[in-house]
Amino acid sequence: MNKSKSETPKLYYGWLVLAVCFFVLMCSSGVRSSMGVFITPMEVDMQWGRNEITRVLSLGIFVGALSFILMGYLYDKYGGRRVISAALIMVGISVFLLSRVNSIFGLILIYGILGSFASSGASFVTIHSLLAKWFYRRRALAMSLSAAGGSIGPLLFAPFCAFLIEASDWRTAFLFIGGMVLFIGAPLSALFLRDDPLGQIPDSERDDP
Repeated sequence: MNKSKSETPKLYYGWLVLAVCFFVLMCSSGVRSSMGVFITPMEVDMQWGRNEITRVLSLGIFVGALSFILMGYLYDKYGGRRVISAALIMVGISVFLLSRVNSIFGLILIYGILGSFASSGASFVTIHSLLAKWFYRRRALAMSLSAAGGSIGPLLFAPFCAFLIEASDWRTAFLFIGGMVLFIGAPLSALFLRDDPLGQIPDSERDDP
């Protein structure tokens, strides 16, 4: 008994998984919620009507809601690591493409459809399904901490995007945010997320706090 306790890792790998999940939700929710900051500069620069842009944002909400169903199926078939990593890659690419958009039709395709579909793959649906496999005794704590990332994201990304737009322009801001998701969020997800705690002592059987 003492031997098994001495062999117990000091840090449960699930906490690293949770940290990555926190960052993923922070990025995905931050990107989605910060779109409102881009409405005025895009409206002025592209001479688009505000109603046109907001209709695209509304379409994105609808597409994202429908995509949750498909993401649940994909999660069950391919696992959280693949789905979340692929979703972040798609989100990053879609934000990059937004920096080159020059028509409402392009905005519909890139944000209203592609970006909204991809964001649902890096959402509470997939993140909490993954965390449920890693945490038993502290499941509520783990999910609440990851949810905090989803709340902190808008608080950080919206003012940061506003700063980038003021310092440069909205296209550069999209490039920078897309780079964060594509070159930081996606690699972290692919490298550190695991679908199951195989070879790990489940948190329900551990004595560490």
